[in-house]
Amino acid sequence: MVPDLRVAISEWAAKGVGPFLTLRSVTPGGYRYEGRSSKPKLDVAFSQQGDLQVELIEPVNDQPSAYRDFLAAGGNGAHHHGWFCDDYAAELDSAKRDGRAELQRGNAAGARFVYYHPLGHGEMIGELIEMSDLSRRLFALIRREAERWDGNRPSRSLLGAADWGIRWAAVKMQLAALVRQS
Repeated sequence: MVPDLRVAISEWAAKGVGPFLTLRSVTPGGYRYEGRSSKPKLDVAFSQQGDLQVELIEPVNDQPSAYRDFLAAGGNGAHHHGWFCDDYAAELDSAKRDGRAELQRGNAAGARFVYYHPLGHGEMIGELIEMSDLSRRLFALIRREAERWDGNRPSRSLLGAADWGIRWAAVKMQLAALVRQS
């Protein structure tokens, strides 16, 4: 979680991590925070460092979200860790059996996600992310761009780097979000 995406990207790039593929003004669909509907707007950036995907998130409106509240409480930096799954329903059931309490949920890039409150002291917020064909393609793009990175242009548009299939999927999701808002 970062208060300024541009500054954070510069700091990570100075450490040799990049490039970051960015999306601006993203509003997750079906978003719920602490059981209530909300429409947070986020600037996000993704990079890959080996098997670790780095995601930077800057909330850019005042809608309730775990992101906004983390920064408002003085947080800056590591907020959550995520794990990907193919059987989202089974993983939701497993998390419920394990006593995990939902913090927030929504969908983005053709995949659903849910964040859980930490189970114990010192544990980080956990995020369960549904793998979809689109998310697999996006993650492959992020990895490929990181493997090819020569240290130049640490911030790039994710859609600018994407193929037309990913771009078309993004257009359809944006149109669906606009329809939901009206």
